Amino acid sequence: MPVALQETTATMTAHYAGARPAISYARRGSVAMAVLHQGRSSGPIVSGRIQSAARASAIKLTASMNVLADSIADIQQQYEFHLLQLAWKPIDYALYAGMTPSDGSMKLDFAAPPLFPGSSSFLLDADENGAPPFPFVEAGGVAIRGGGKPGAWVASLEFHDHPFTDRPLALPNFATRSARGGDDKKNYLYQVERSLFFFNTFVVKDLNTGVIKPIGFINWKSRLVAKIRWRINSDGAPEAQPAELITSYFTSDDYLTGTPNSAAEKMIVNPPMDPAQTYNALETATFGAVLMSLSNSPNIQASGGWSASVPATHFAP
Repeated sequence: MPVALQETTATMTAHYAGARPAISYARRGSVAMAVLHQGRSSGPIVSGRIQSAARASAIKLTASMNVLADSIADIQQQYEFHLLQLAWKPIDYALYAGMTPSDGSMKLDFAAPPLFPGSSSFLLDADENGAPPFPFVEAGGVAIRGGGKPGAWVASLEFHDHPFTDRPLALPNFATRSARGGDDKKNYLYQVERSLFFFNTFVVKDLNTGVIKPIGFINWKSRLVAKIRWRINSDGAPEAQPAELITSYFTSDDYLTGTPNSAAEKMIVNPPMDPAQTYNALETATFGAVLMSLSNSPNIQASGGWSASVPATHFAP
C-alpha cells in the first residue's frame, strides 16, 4: 500500500510539572553569578554540570502521528519526522546600582537591537552540535511502532529543554570613572526581567521532494521578574540576599494545527541554516558584547548616579 500520513491523528503534549522560573547563585570560575533558570531539574544548570538534556529538563514535549504503510522501511524511505523550534524574546534586561547614589547605576538590555534582533523577530532555536541533524531538535530521532493492526504505525518524537542564563552579580560601571576621573565603581544586580516564548513545531519532510510540511505546534513560555537586595556581611563584604520573585510563571498552550503565523511558517518550511543566527548563538554573542561595552548604547545605559528605579533598600542598613 502507499504510505499515508493520517494528519488528523497528530498531537503534541507538554510535561512541565514543577517548572517555575527562579534564581540561584553560583560561581562560574571566579565570577559570582545569578543563574536564571526554570526551577524543575535545575540542579545540573546551577552546578554547570549538564550531563544530558533529559536530566536537566524543565519541559518535555512529545509528538505523535498515525501512519499507514506496509512496513517501517517504507515509511523511512519516504518521510522524515522532526521537531523544529522557534524562539521569541521580547524582554531581557538586568538593572545594577552601586552601594551609594554616587556609585552610579546601569541598565543592561540583552533583547535590544543592534546586538540582538528586534523584539518582533522569530529566531531558530537549534544546536549546531546537537544529536538530531541541524536545524531540528528532537531527542534520539523518530520512534516508529506498531499501531495495533496490520499496516498501522505510530511515529513519535520527544524533546527536552531548559532555558537559562547567567547574570553577573556585580559589574564595574564605566560611567563613574568618566564622571569623576577615578576608578570604575562596582554596581550590584538589583532587578532582572526576562520573557521567553517558544514555538515547537511538528514537521514532516518528504524525502522525494525535500518539502517540509508543518503539522502543528505548541507554544510554551516563561516569564520572570525578580528583585535582589544586598547587605554587608560580617566580613564587611557585599552579600546578595535570596531573590524576591515578583512575577514567575512557566506554562504551555494546547496543541494547535498549522503554524503560529505567516512569518513563522516561512522559517519552518525553509529554516535558516546559519548556526551563528540561532537564538542560543545570538544570546551568547549579545551577552559577551554587552559585558565588554565601555560606552552607552541601546544595549547598555550607565550613569554616574542612581536611576529613579533603584530602591532605597538596595543595600540593607
